[in-house]
Amino acid sequence: MIALDLIGDPPAAVVAALRERDVAADDAAPRLAVWAAGEPPAGWSGVRALLDATFVASQRVAREGGSAVYVVREEDVAGTRGAPAAMLACALVSAARALAFEGARRGVVANALAVDGETDPQLIARAVARAVSEPAPTGELTQLGTFHLGRSTP
Repeated sequence: MIALDLIGDPPAAVVAALRERDVAADDAAPRLAVWAAGEPPAGWSGVRALLDATFVASQRVAREGGSAVYVVREEDVAGTRGAPAAMLACALVSAARALAFEGARRGVVANALAVDGETDPQLIARAVARAVSEPAPTGELTQLGTFHLGRSTP
């Protein structure tokens, strides 16, 4: 299993799929995965709690090198599940881009993945594993679901 600092509450199927992944880490750099693709936060306090935890963990990645992946819901990036969920998703996409920019000289890789309620947990786990363990483009939003098809996206 990949050693991940996990923030958020991914579904059991995604956690199980991540446990099946065996990616050898060649260093002790932090690897961060933030899950914000489930039910939207109950209110602003839930958004703040997740953003506070994400900020602290992302600072560690920025300081020490490593990688981060922020998993958000496609519907939230599009703003269709309410303001708190949209603000959280867009903040996390922005966090990935900012961390990628700030950490580029140190080799930090930070990306966001957008999923929908139908995205296969195995696909999510593969994408998370790749995002935190392999050389990859950085600062990108990769959409794994189908909600965005036929829509304008940021």
